[in-house]
Amino acid sequence: MSYQYSHNSSPYTSTIVLVVRQGNPKGTKDWDDLVKQGVSVITPNPKTLGGARWKYLAACEFAKRNRGDVVYPSAPYISISI
Repeated sequence: MSYQYSHNSSPYTSTIVLVVRQGNPKGTKDWDDLVKQGVSVITPNPKTLGGARWKYLAACEFAKRNRGDVVYPSAPYISISI
């Protein structure tokens, strides 16, 4: 049986895990908490690693659904250090 998905996409599910310091001192619970003042995120470069790209896209989709941002909603919060 063949299925046709919009935008030539394929179904995919994955779990993104947010690891925080013991006791979760900053109260991190969701994607919006990751852009708060004083919060840093360590993740691989989404330009070079597929899993990191999925995380970036998940953050974009969260912003789109919860804030109405449509085009690169997380771009102002992203900076890549090497």
